[in-house]
Amino acid sequence: MMPKNSDLGTGPLPVSLDSLTARELEILHYIAKGWSDREIAQKLYLSLNTIKWHNRQTYSKLGVPNRRQAVALASRAGILAAEPKPSEPVTLTPRHNLPAQVTSFVGRELEIAELTRLLESTRLLTLTGTGGVGKTRLSLQVAESALQAKALDNGAYFIDLAPISNPSLIAEVIADVLAIPEAPGEEPVEAIKRFLQERELLLIMDNFEHLLEAGPLISELLKASPGLKVLATSRESLKLSGEHVYVVSPLRPAEGIELFQQRARAVNNHIEMDDPALEAIERISARLDGLPLAIEIAAARMVLLSPQALLPQLENRLDTLRGNILDAPERQQT
Repeated sequence: MMPKNSDLGTGPLPVSLDSLTARELEILHYIAKGWSDREIAQKLYLSLNTIKWHNRQTYSKLGVPNRRQAVALASRAGILAAEPKPSEPVTLTPRHNLPAQVTSFVGRELEIAELTRLLESTRLLTLTGTGGVGKTRLSLQVAESALQAKALDNGAYFIDLAPISNPSLIAEVIADVLAIPEAPGEEPVEAIKRFLQERELLLIMDNFEHLLEAGPLISELLKASPGLKVLATSRESLKLSGEHVYVVSPLRPAEGIELFQQRARAVNNHIEMDDPALEAIERISARLDGLPLAIEIAAARMVLLSPQALLPQLENRLDTLRGNILDAPERQQT
């Protein structure tokens, strides 16, 4: 039963204060001094939402509805007499594990700007689209944009789900990527929640489509971690509440041409880019539906062919382009 105002002044304490964490006690001290949530957030280098989340946890544990009664209860217990020991600064090193890209990124400036804005107000953003449309590469560019804008206090971390076949292993993979220290008897999911409670970071969950039954885990982590954002790539949506689905479109014609030119010159710097070649490149890009992966594979053929010579061969485009990039994932070699 929640204590009434008159219950807070005398008599035995209605609840135990042992369950309050060091961070909750630290915030409670600042509340007792009359600090606002925003001032506390700035002092502790945490987000306003994180402070509010800690307050809700404190009120729930104390069984009170507001900060005034929380302070009154804590004062009676004598825990506000001494200054709390400042919490350790929350950091992650390194700030990201994003794989370095060996080729330049072409186009999609509008998409990157839109997705970066969406991440400011959306905690679960899913990029969907056909295979080879560039979901993974776009997600990495968006993450780098957010990092450069210093929108993520604790960085961005890339989780490659393609090699995983068992949905129950996702929590272990996340814990491993984040290098979360193990506590005896603690389940990976609980360890992740504990670790993320006071951190503001982005998890990129790449290639989620074959693990959709693990979607509730993502919801569970988002609910327990107010500073967490998830950017997923999947051929279909995760079908979770609060999810914002963004369909990644093929490249625009000009972007497809530019991508082909850049990749073609990388394998053959003597290739002619005259009007007939550019016309053939435009038709090649259109025939490949503007898919970045297919365009890159086609451009790699320029080591021996001209665009005009490649164009008629694409009548049977899968046979022509198959197996041309040896270090591509198996799913992208067909």
